[in-house]
Amino acid sequence: MKHTLTSNTARIRAATALVASALLAGCGGGGGSDGDPLPQGTPTVANLVFDGGVEFDLLGARVYVDDVFVGFTGAGGELPIQVPNDGFVRVLAGTSFQGEVEMDGAVPGALVIPMRGDVERFARVAIAQANDGVLNADASALTLRILGRKDRAVALAPAPQVVLRDKLNGDQVDVSTFFAIASGGRLNCTAPAFVLSDAAFLTNDVEFVVRGADVDGATFESVQSVLIGQHDVRLELESPPSFPGLPVNGVQVALTRIGSDLTRTGTSNGAGVLVFDNLPNGTYEISGATSAAGDTFTASGALFVNRDLEVQVNLLGIDDVAAGVPAFELQTTPIQVASSIEDQRQLLDQQRSAQGAPIGPAGNGTISVLAAAEDQIVSASAQATIPQGTAKAQLEYEVDTAEFPDFVQEQSEFNDNWTVKVLAPSGAALFSIARNVNQQLFIEPLWNETGTTGLIVRDIDVSALTATGDAVLTLSISATNIGDSALPTFVSARIAPSTLRIANIERDTVDRIVNCGNHAKPQNNQDGFSIPFAGDVNVRQRELSAELVGRAADADVTNVRVEVLSVDTGAPLATLFDGAPDDDFVTHVTTGGDDKVVVRVTNTSERPSQVAGSSPPASQEVRYRITVEAVAPGSSPQSATRESADFLALWRMPDLFTRTGCRDEGQDDWCSRAASIWLEDNGALLSAINDISGEHARNTGHATHGEGTDIDMRQYASGTFPTGSGGQIYAHLAGKVRDAMNGDAAATAEVDAWVLAQRSGIEPLIALATVEEVLIGIGGTLPGHPMPDGWLKDLLRDGEFDHAGGTFSIPAGAWTHANVSKVIPTGGHNDHHHVTLDLD
Repeated sequence: MKHTLTSNTARIRAATALVASALLAGCGGGGGSDGDPLPQGTPTVANLVFDGGVEFDLLGARVYVDDVFVGFTGAGGELPIQVPNDGFVRVLAGTSFQGEVEMDGAVPGALVIPMRGDVERFARVAIAQANDGVLNADASALTLRILGRKDRAVALAPAPQVVLRDKLNGDQVDVSTFFAIASGGRLNCTAPAFVLSDAAFLTNDVEFVVRGADVDGATFESVQSVLIGQHDVRLELESPPSFPGLPVNGVQVALTRIGSDLTRTGTSNGAGVLVFDNLPNGTYEISGATSAAGDTFTASGALFVNRDLEVQVNLLGIDDVAAGVPAFELQTTPIQVASSIEDQRQLLDQQRSAQGAPIGPAGNGTISVLAAAEDQIVSASAQATIPQGTAKAQLEYEVDTAEFPDFVQEQSEFNDNWTVKVLAPSGAALFSIARNVNQQLFIEPLWNETGTTGLIVRDIDVSALTATGDAVLTLSISATNIGDSALPTFVSARIAPSTLRIANIERDTVDRIVNCGNHAKPQNNQDGFSIPFAGDVNVRQRELSAELVGRAADADVTNVRVEVLSVDTGAPLATLFDGAPDDDFVTHVTTGGDDKVVVRVTNTSERPSQVAGSSPPASQEVRYRITVEAVAPGSSPQSATRESADFLALWRMPDLFTRTGCRDEGQDDWCSRAASIWLEDNGALLSAINDISGEHARNTGHATHGEGTDIDMRQYASGTFPTGSGGQIYAHLAGKVRDAMNGDAAATAEVDAWVLAQRSGIEPLIALATVEEVLIGIGGTLPGHPMPDGWLKDLLRDGEFDHAGGTFSIPAGAWTHANVSKVIPTGGHNDHHHVTLDLD
């Protein structure tokens, strides 16, 4: 619905002539770009139409195109503007209301600007001294650049906050006092050595988090990840026992930081030595190879780098692998462990050790290893004969660690290492994986709740090797206990001719287009699946891809069965499909090197939901079970079954509540089972609900709503206040506060009653242990209004605020509820309250 701002300010009308070149060059004002000209693209004159229930006069609103200030709205609410067809328009009314539109193609005759009661701007952080994402811990300077749209510098307001945060475990350090604002959106570090020492102390990937405002009062929060380079690794290549004279010079070796894009390469000198400096913490895979006499000799392994290392790397041929020669040997002093921690680990070791068991009986290509003495590589190898004409060999492996959960979750120095490799008869690697156990909280293969990877199956193409005869493959595995000799890691593996298996199941991603906002927002949880009750359908469809291995080239997929299961009970909730691939619900994909079935796990009108409705809903989490059958001519059918990972189940909230705001086309009231129970029990404490989560946890404009447990609601009703949108309520409140500050006693009474209504509505919520916090607005400046930034939070919490003319107060006084610390003023919440539930 369009709302008239005043009788003559509903539109910013385009001038009949093109805008003056001075406007296009940027006319000064905060948030500009140090005088950079506005990029033209293909400019088009356009009308701007405000939308969003704003009741006050927008005279004097600032207008930006591509982050360049182009002028204020005039007395008639008019401003001549030109917009490139790839441009971005932002309208800023004080520090309280903002509207944005991003162009994508031709500019329409009129741009609808959705006005929000919150002012946030796009900004990103760039680190000047970072090289390929790595910042040297010994850097002599450190400069953060704050950039807006099209990388235009942001003119910063005073006192931005700068925080160093560990990306993996969330530990953080506030370093704001060591940064000073310079020109061009720069924050110069006044003590780089001190700040970088803090960054190096955070042992994982580091994030620079900058929170602040531009000179117009628009707030931002931006995060930039960086790796802190601080260690040197010296590799010395050694000739293998099978070829003592193998040259070790001129061998190219790469160190790849697993889980990142960082790769360093080098070539060994005459002594076989390579030095890699300025390496960040992490696990690095060694890879290199050299050939002699028709055989391949490889450098391999995985190093956990959290200190300077000297490593002897053995170049291994196929005979060396079979003889158990280790891939590398550390020449560095072992990690020193505090005696109290060592005692704790020894006790745990007595109570619990790796529980893995070999995948199959010894022999026939099946092997297992258990890590033992500190930093000593325990390895094993086996060979399997793959018959002539076999297209694929099948690798199966499983890893189990006693470091999980305690020391893996702590990301401790006891970061055990393991490897699995399959080698061709020449010694060339057909498959190789190397991991340290800490990584597997974040990088595949992930640990499950019991500290194992589960069975992993991989197909290896051996058709070229078996074209003229049998091929002997060598399987090699290793495990190393890092830091001490307790809490080992176990690896078992098998190599054999391939049979039909589902190697893994991957979920798709959810789009992030916002129908109910002003531009696209990042997705926040890809593991949420919205499940309609029986007879209902999804608007957005989700798919899972089941990777097939071991299927004979002439075997057709004849049947696919897809079921949704309750994780809580293990029971099937519904069968989604059972039949031959139909290229609609189930598709068998064999192009581009893929061999997979792609299955839809949502519902359409052709296949509505069969999941029974219940209160509460059936399960907090669901998983999907896929069974595939394939038949080759003249052969018996083969079948394979695999279950997906566990996913968050989202259900439509109970039909008990008044709604406010606009609706996403896939609905925005999806909640978890636990939240559904909470709403049934406590829903009377809420005002009209705007949204909880979008379909499949899709971000509909509220970045924290990815778990089905965060609730946005309209402010509580009070007296003559409007009951429409939150923006209308906020604008009405601002007008009443302005009138009250001018001595209007009736307006003061209305404001007082509104504040008391919010407090009395929120107090029963914050008294609940299941409510983690309630987010409220802050309150910004408005054209023609005397309130300072922060007036709303001060009114709600203190009953007064200071301003240029003194102090304004209301009879309600300060809020004294015992749990008021759970009420958090937060940017982006001027026009609603946000309830965060803690339902673990």
